[in-house]
Amino acid sequence: MPQELDPNNLTDQQAKEIHDGFFTYMVVFIAIACVAHLLTWIWKPWIPV
Repeated sequence: MPQELDPNNLTDQQAKEIHDGFFTYMVVFIAIACVAHLLTWIWKPWIPV
């Protein structure tokens, strides 16, 4: 019996693999962005405190 496909032609396992990869990429991107903002803030704060 063939596997059932969602409307996007992916099996549940394929969709989970894509989601896991996307989520990992998103976490890494956000971490890099936070470090970049912190380093920029240390170098030249843009909001006076």
